[in-house]
Amino acid sequence: MTIPDTDKEELSLNTSIYIKDLVYHLNSYDYMQDDIASIYRLFPLSQSTLINQFKKYTGYTIVQYRHIKRMEYAAQMLTVYDCRVTDVAAKIGINSLSYFSKKFKEFFGVLPSDFHQSNNNVKYVKPDTFFQEGT
Repeated sequence: MTIPDTDKEELSLNTSIYIKDLVYHLNSYDYMQDDIASIYRLFPLSQSTLINQFKKYTGYTIVQYRHIKRMEYAAQMLTVYDCRVTDVAAKIGINSLSYFSKKFKEFFGVLPSDFHQSNNNVKYVKPDTFFQEGT
């Protein structure tokens, strides 16, 4: 069975809307602690379609994009809201403090505990560099 061109265009438009909505969800603090599988269930597309189209749209995998957003929120909480490191890790959905500290240091070049004092001199690591280890 072949799909008429008009249906293909509609599917493409709907897929684009779903991908933009997925980006919105991943940017939203409200979904920061949700597991990826529960976010996938919000959309009427297959998981593989979401993953492939998201990568085309953003240039990152969903997991990579989520790590970027988590680190950005963590930095914001440490500087703007002056939260404790343990609270920040929990609020962004990372249960292991050592894992959070390791990833934060890879992303910003300093430990989260040192970030607030040194954030004027912090180098922001490009996300492409951050994900070279296959994470």
